[in-house]
Amino acid sequence: MSSITLRFLAEPSTVNFGGKVHGGTVMKWIDEAGYACATSWSKRYCVTVFLGSIRFHRPIMIGDLVEVEARLAFTGTTSMNISVEVRSGDMKGGKLEKTTECLIVFVSVDSHGRPMPALPYNPETDFTPITKLVNQPMVLVVRDKARFATPADVLAAAKANPGKLTYASSGDGSPQHLAGLMFTNRTGVEMLHVPYKGGAPAITDLMGGVVDMAFSPLPEALPHIKAGKLHPVGILSDKRASTAPDIPTLKEGGVNNVVLSAWIGLLAPAKTPQPVIDKLNQSVKTMLHSPDMKAKLQEAGMESAVDEAKPLQQVISEEIKIPAELVKAAGMVQQ
Repeated sequence: MSSITLRFLAEPSTVNFGGKVHGGTVMKWIDEAGYACATSWSKRYCVTVFLGSIRFHRPIMIGDLVEVEARLAFTGTTSMNISVEVRSGDMKGGKLEKTTECLIVFVSVDSHGRPMPALPYNPETDFTPITKLVNQPMVLVVRDKARFATPADVLAAAKANPGKLTYASSGDGSPQHLAGLMFTNRTGVEMLHVPYKGGAPAITDLMGGVVDMAFSPLPEALPHIKAGKLHPVGILSDKRASTAPDIPTLKEGGVNNVVLSAWIGLLAPAKTPQPVIDKLNQSVKTMLHSPDMKAKLQEAGMESAVDEAKPLQQVISEEIKIPAELVKAAGMVQQ
């Protein structure tokens, strides 16, 4: 089972001093849902080895209906990355809103506690792509505009101080990390990667001057760019973003072949009947073509991608190779 959802009521026994569900209780629910997902996938006993990228969006009230959804996001040699999202709301209202999200890594073990191979999945064959939903262009942002006004300034500083400049990311293997690897690998410079447990703390430390720069999805950085707290050096795209046309691309600044987008797509289980795929595809296009949705995406810094000519299956086949190439080029695995 690649996903599992737990549903229950927030009981009075979980209350904290503020009259809401205790944060530790929420983390217990997350671990339980993640364990259930990992165990049902691997068919073995699993242990938690990492929990990070935690974001608390809003509190959970006593008496709320709670949903904890755990989904398999990635399988390694012995590990399983489980993405967990918690939603809650008043049962009388009918709408559940996201309250918490995080990433958990589990490892399946044998009776002696030794790691066992994880049951793999193939993103090219185990799913049926429906459509790409939105593009989220990556953007290189800095706090010190005077020092890093252009891509040329960043490259000059990196070449003059190999391994001294720092860039933040939301964690090892994240899109932000991959963007940094792509930039350093394809420009021939050396910079120090500083992983954080989520994009928010990474951006916070960037604005506080703890790190020099960050490669961030545009929706994450755009509010701080508009507020004048961060300076956009360039978009990692072949063309300027329609949601931020004033921000130049890295290519315009002389940096070629550094293109990466944290896009979001819609997929169904393999062998889903074609009529179902067609209906979902049409429904999504109708939704994203609505003026209200277009306005919301524009405000958030996202670009609708449902009308792109390249099929999602082709996008996946082409881009699935990028992380392995970048990691290998960085010397992070054996050649």
